[in-house]
Amino acid sequence: RLGSSASSGALTRGDLGEETCRVAEKGNNNGLSTSKARKAAAAAAVEATTLRVNLSSCKYDSIRTVMRECGFHEVDEEFENWDLHWTDLSVTEHRVSRMFPFQFVNHFPGMLEICRKASLSRALKRMQKTCRPGTYDFAPTTWEHPSELESFKTHCRENPGGCYIVKPTAGAMGRGIYLITTPSQLDSNRHDAPSAQPFVIQKYISNPFLLGGFKFDLRVYALVMSVAPLVVYVYEEGIARFATVAYEPPCNKNLGEKTMHLTNYSLNKHAQGFDTDEREDAGTKRSLTSLWRALRKDGHDTDALWEKIRELVVKTIIPISPQLAHTYHAAVTSGSTSGDTTRANGGDSKSAGNDGRAPGPNGRSQRQHGRNGSYASQFAVSSTIAGSYAGLAGDDFFDGIDSARTSDGPRSTHAISGPGSKAPHADDRDHTSRCFEVLGFDVLLDDTLKPTLIEVNHSPSFGTDSALDKKIKEGLLRDTIDALRIDPGNRVDWLAKEKAKQKTRLYDQSGGKGLLVYGARGGKSTKSNDSQKSRPSGAEPGPRAERVISSDAEQIASLRQQLAAFGAGSDSDDESGETSPRNLIQKTKIEKEGGANKFAPPEHLGLFRRAHPPIRDAR
Repeated sequence: RLGSSASSGALTRGDLGEETCRVAEKGNNNGLSTSKARKAAAAAAVEATTLRVNLSSCKYDSIRTVMRECGFHEVDEEFENWDLHWTDLSVTEHRVSRMFPFQFVNHFPGMLEICRKASLSRALKRMQKTCRPGTYDFAPTTWEHPSELESFKTHCRENPGGCYIVKPTAGAMGRGIYLITTPSQLDSNRHDAPSAQPFVIQKYISNPFLLGGFKFDLRVYALVMSVAPLVVYVYEEGIARFATVAYEPPCNKNLGEKTMHLTNYSLNKHAQGFDTDEREDAGTKRSLTSLWRALRKDGHDTDALWEKIRELVVKTIIPISPQLAHTYHAAVTSGSTSGDTTRANGGDSKSAGNDGRAPGPNGRSQRQHGRNGSYASQFAVSSTIAGSYAGLAGDDFFDGIDSARTSDGPRSTHAISGPGSKAPHADDRDHTSRCFEVLGFDVLLDDTLKPTLIEVNHSPSFGTDSALDKKIKEGLLRDTIDALRIDPGNRVDWLAKEKAKQKTRLYDQSGGKGLLVYGARGGKSTKSNDSQKSRPSGAEPGPRAERVISSDAEQIASLRQQLAAFGAGSDSDDESGETSPRNLIQKTKIEKEGGANKFAPPEHLGLFRRAHPPIRDAR
């Protein structure tokens, strides 16, 4: 869209940004020829309409295809001023702290806490202890090995005849999964080796809902747009993945039939019974839309089922939302004070903390909070999170959701909080989250159509082996990119402002063209004459405490000048009201068309439907 506007010459000041539109005038004022000024303006116009994406750690061709269709140009890791970084790997707090305000990355630091089976189990168990009974009964009972092995053995003695499924806590694509009926069937050769992966034991759901005699699960996609406040969307389309062997209740004879009990596509696509039918309502892989049609045809209430699935998604993220908000806020505030201007001009800067990590509470580096160096993981296993939900143990746990449906609108977009809990970082004035996340929830339906959470995928597959994959996954990616509303003009304006700030520190911008010459520390500065040699543009004028900084009066004057672009008067002396320069400029920036605002999320973003804050029930 931006590229076509640039080629047709129909760009406006809003498209290019205020700084870019003044390039030609600045060129003439600096003595450049008209032709050079026009070339500079043309280059600035191209820069202001070019989107750049870093895909250096992304393996999916579908993502590259969608990025090209959306007008992005791919850059490598060496290029710093990208607009979007899409990676298959997790991101750290330090990585986020080094991002510029105009940049986006497709992961939140700390989200792995629900994408590892062991930590997900711990998070849900904390909520089961603090919330009313039945609120967190949507996941199978889970035991960690080896810490809860004795508890598992006790359960088996008290409940003989059960079936259980063993999974690596960080496994994927069905690798390392097998079924057992007794603790003695645990593979000691596999799990007792020094290099063995940690694993969990889950109660197997032996009464799945069957379609045509086959077991299936659902891949449900969720988009987390913000964590402070929590904003979650669920995609209205998804994939139903079928096993390739007709289902039979588990017994010792069929425990090894993986393509009967497991629905992982990576396993079943190699099976003899794999159906490659390309129709959406047939084959081993089908669309959720076609599945809902089949269920409605049999008289099932799919709207109620969808509502349960959306609540399952939100309830899964809520236990770690305080941790996510804290980690994100710490990373962003660390990055805002760690030398952005130096990096913007080609330098390098480290986040606060001697080890290069984002600082934790009280300014200490994260390494001081645990052997693994991750403050987020230490915070996640702390009882303080569970304690923050102590007021939610009664029937009022989802009063926040219910009241939002019956009131004039959502009362708050923060994570659900009870008495005594506090919405994190409510004073954060950054209305656009620099991080977002697409999660893949694997959900299984039992014979009563009760949805059960199997696992959460941190980087769901975007492989497109079929036309159905291409339609659903590329549509999901396009809606995600559209939801971000990335504007390359923000990059141009921010870099121009940072360059201006650097010049302010280097030169005297309050009057005259001379440099400020400093004597002894604390001494009075005097202005040099024009015959003095100018300082090089990359040099620093002295210690940080002695750099020239614009006065408050100059900043207010600059703000008032910008108000003219919004049609506001400049004679108001009110610096705190709605019409003050700072507030009016900020408000105009937030409310401009196409601007993403996490404090006022729309109900729908393409096929994404907002799950939290919940949409008010019109009925």
